[in-house]
Amino acid sequence: MEGRSVTLEWTFDLHGVRLLLAEIFFEDDQGKTKLIDKVTGSSSRIDPAFSGRITGNITDSFSSITFLEVDRNDSKTYEFDVRDFNNRAAPPSRVKLEVLCK
Repeated sequence: MEGRSVTLEWTFDLHGVRLLLAEIFFEDDQGKTKLIDKVTGSSSRIDPAFSGRITGNITDSFSSITFLEVDRNDSKTYEFDVRDFNNRAAPPSRVKLEVLCK
C-alpha cells in the first residue's frame, strides 16, 4: 500500500568463498539502475539518488533493502546479484514489488 514501508530480503551462501560484489537494482526502459551495492572491503553504498528514500545493508550472506514510503513508481522487479572472489555468480534472484494505490 502506498505510503507504507516495505523490506525486501535475500539470503545467500558463497560456500566459504569471500564476497567480491553484490548489488540490488532494477531495469526499465532507461536501463539498469543500481540502488545499493557492496564491494569487498567496503561497506554497503546506497546510490545518492535514493538517499532518504531507502535504507539497506549487504553482508557476506544476507542483503536487504527497505523502502521507507513506497509509491506507485516503486512497482518494479528488483534483482539481487552476487559474485564471489572466484568471480562466480550465483543465480540472480528477482522480486516483483507491486504497490497498491491508497
